[in-house]
Amino acid sequence: MKVVSAMKSNDFQGLLQNFFLKWMMSQKKVSPSTIQAYKDSFRILLKYLHEEHGVKASSINMEGINADAIIGFLHYLEHNRKNSYKTVNNRLAAIKSFMEYVSYESPEYSGTVRKIKAIPFRKVEKKEICYLTKAEIDSLLKLAKPKILKEGVIILYCYSFIIQECQNVKGLFNILW
Repeated sequence: MKVVSAMKSNDFQGLLQNFFLKWMMSQKKVSPSTIQAYKDSFRILLKYLHEEHGVKASSINMEGINADAIIGFLHYLEHNRKNSYKTVNNRLAAIKSFMEYVSYESPEYSGTVRKIKAIPFRKVEKKEICYLTKAEIDSLLKLAKPKILKEGVIILYCYSFIIQECQNVKGLFNILW
């Protein structure tokens, strides 16, 4: 697999820089957490290309960022780094978002963009989230006659959402409790 082409202008670095500085921060106004996660994805991608293909970050250009390279990167994440499918999907989402930006800024790469955006996300088993129904909440509130007890039930209900979110974040629930 060829990751670097003959010395064409190094448009990858410029596109990646503008993706973060202009697109993500200014136009899309995404959260700092999302920006950091996307930066981490590209940092790991650049490290992968260097370690596995011997290509320095300063030598990578858009011809080297192709579907084969990205599929290899996803395989590397799963098998070498032992990332979960959710993490692999998050890394792929960052790359697809960058490719969306590239499709607007450099339409000459539309074939590459199309192929990378066609890479499927990994199948992740979705856990069923159990919530109280309105009838169950009403029953609890009917049992709680004093105002203080009703407020307590409402607070417990709200905390159940927080606890569920903590359980959804891998390992966080064990740290908190």
